Amino acid sequence: MFSLKEFKHLIISIFILTLAFAFDDKKPRFEFDYWITNFIYFFLTVLIVVLVYQICQKLAAYRYKVNTNYRLMSIQRFWFGPSKRNKISYPIGIILSLLITFFSKGRISWLTIGSFIIENQEYKRLGFKFAHVTEYETAKIAASGPLAATILALVFKSVGNFNEIVLISSLYAVFNLIPIGNSDGTKILFGAKYMYFFILGFVLISSILANLIGGILAGLIALFAALIIFFGILYKGLSG
Repeated sequence: MFSLKEFKHLIISIFILTLAFAFDDKKPRFEFDYWITNFIYFFLTVLIVVLVYQICQKLAAYRYKVNTNYRLMSIQRFWFGPSKRNKISYPIGIILSLLITFFSKGRISWLTIGSFIIENQEYKRLGFKFAHVTEYETAKIAASGPLAATILALVFKSVGNFNEIVLISSLYAVFNLIPIGNSDGTKILFGAKYMYFFILGFVLISSILANLIGGILAGLIALFAALIIFFGILYKGLSG
């Protein structure tokens, strides 16, 4: 399911995300044994969240007869001008995450560090209107990740006291909806604007309410509120 290159990028991402969550172990004094145990615990938790997120996107991509390849978010140019292109890619997501984690001493995290690229195989898309995957189809593939992470958080909140995986799933979904670079949020916003606001509303409200009133009820309220936001924006767009 995952290529070797994807596997490498995923392991790096999981390590960086784990560091963001485990850097501050909330202990008044540093104890290496406790810190490394805490790191391993968060590593396994992040591993579950990221794998669920990525597998759901791959399953959604399979519906449209394409494949997703996970890659670290990177940039090649820091300035304007065609002659100023830098041929070296810089993993901007990792750089931001490490800088924010270290300078805030683990109190603030940046979790948008990677996304997928589409591997299009035209011969598999026989029967589809277009040989290449459309922006709308890409948006739906991207949306499956944040939705999966949010549902994962709601399920764990409903069945027990799994605060860490609930927090990590919720934050991972929210951060990946930020429309920056080639993030999932960017793909959804530019491929299906109204869908973006629906999913953003559902994810944000679910993440907030899950820690206040429980998983299932939080999900139902968030769904209802997101539908109101969706139809409100849709009506405004159509009437404008």
